This record gives sequence, structure tokens and C-alpha cells, in this order.
Amino acid sequence: MSLRLRTLLAFLVVYLVWGSTYFAVRLVVADVPPLVSLGARFVVAGLVLAAFGHLRGEATPTGRQWRSAAIIGVLLFVCGSGSIAWAQSNGLPSGTAALLVATVPLWMTLLGRGFGERTPTMAWGGLVLGFAGTALLVRPGSGGAPWLAAVVVLGAIGWALGSLLARRMALPRGGSMAAGAQMLTGGVVLIVVGVVRGELAMPATITAPAFLAWAYLVVFGSVLAFRAYAWLLQHVAPAKVGTYAYVNPVIAVALGGLAGESISAATGWAMALVLTGVACTVAARAATPRIAVPTDASSPPVLGKP
Repeated sequence: MSLRLRTLLAFLVVYLVWGSTYFAVRLVVADVPPLVSLGARFVVAGLVLAAFGHLRGEATPTGRQWRSAAIIGVLLFVCGSGSIAWAQSNGLPSGTAALLVATVPLWMTLLGRGFGERTPTMAWGGLVLGFAGTALLVRPGSGGAPWLAAVVVLGAIGWALGSLLARRMALPRGGSMAAGAQMLTGGVVLIVVGVVRGELAMPATITAPAFLAWAYLVVFGSVLAFRAYAWLLQHVAPAKVGTYAYVNPVIAVALGGLAGESISAATGWAMALVLTGVACTVAARAATPRIAVPTDASSPPVLGKP
């Protein structure tokens, strides 16, 4: 297979699979408890990725690396992904959730100032546009419960912070082992939180759509798409790889609309503002020199995925 064809296929996987995960989460949480089912997904996917990394010769995490993976895993998968699953289980439309998660690059830019990163003028303009779109989604009377949208925004902030820390904390070399350790620790914590919330009792029967959606999230959303993403980071300019941040929400909103989710005029304006803001911010960040990361840091984490 030629490099050009492989690159095209990898982009299609990242665009289409990650764009569809929001709808898949909606199908899962309609039948089974959100946090336990999501935690099981990440535990299984984490084991698969860790095993793949081991077969490739990646070293087993040290105690220090496990601690780093646990901190990042909680921020990414408990705060970030957990907030999405919980909000969708309480009625937040999948398209709205995707648009709110699309603000992760905006929060990374804002939080990055605390880590000494420079904020270019174009990025400030992107922040204004993106957060204006976010305000449209979380305002009272926006359709749905604004507090559910606010919870997802808080989760997006947690994901952004975890992504910034992952550049600086000690993690295993190689993307598979590092991602596997983060998913494992985050998944275990999600299950514990779910059990504490009373999610231990599973339904007597799980519908085929819910089970297939869960399997799809494990195999395609967490394993296959991550490998495609990691491969792209090694062969394509980061600015081009970052385009998934404003392609995925469009796919998620379209799938939600086909499934009967209402798409109001305000949602359309919010999508335009958020995606324009993200495009400006991603482009500005791509042109800004990065701060050096520890030599044992992993590849950049997956951003903005439920």
C-alpha cells in the first residue's frame, strides 16, 4: 500500500470513527449505566493497547510512570469522557456534546499560558469566537438542560489539562503502552465511581444495538482510531492531523440529526463559531514553537474523544 493511500485511509478512520463515537455512546448509555460501561470499554481497550505495545518491545511502565498515567487517565477519561457519557445518559444530544468537546483546543490554549506557552493574536481571536459559540450552547433556554452542557464543558477543561500534563509528565516511551496505561487507570477509576453511584446492577438484558455500539467503541473508537492517529502524528504535519478537531463535530451533529436529534438555528450558529474559533486556534498553535517535553514522554494524547 502506498504512503499516500495509507495516509488517506488513516485520515478517514480518524474523521469518521471519532466523529461517530458520540452517537455510539448515546446508544450504549440508553441501555446500560454510563460510567461502568465506559470504564469497561477503557479497561478492555487499555489492555489491548498495552499488549500491542509489549509485543512491539515497549517497556512496562515504572512506578513513577504509572502514577503519571493515573493522573492523566483520570483527567482524560474520568473527567473528560465520563462527563460526556453521564450527560448523554441524562438527555444531552450527541451533537451538542461533540460541539462542546470541540472546545478542547481552546481550553488548551488558555491553560497553556499557565505553562509558559505564548498565545498568538490569532489564537485570542479564536478563543473569543469559540467561547461565544459555547455560550450559545450552555445558555438558559438553549434546548436541553444547560447544566448538562456545563458539566461537559468542565470535562473538556479536564481533558485539556490532562493533555497538557501528558506532554510534561513521565510516561512510557511509545504511544501504545502510554495510552494503554492511561486508559487502564482511567477505566478502573470510572468503574469504581460508577459502583459508588449505584451502577453495579446491570440490566437483565442488553439490546443488540447497545452491545454492538460498545464493541464498536472498544475496537474502532479506542484501538483502531488511536493507532491511525498515532501513525498520522509520525508521518503528517501536526497542523493537518489537528483538523479532526473541527471535522468530528460536523459528523457527530449530522449523525445526531439523522437519528432525530433537533438541530436549531442557534446550534448551527454555535457550530460555526466554535469550529471557526478552533480552526484559528489550532492554526495559531501550530505556528508557535513548543516547549520541550521530557525524553520519556509519550506521543501526544488523543484530544477531544468521548
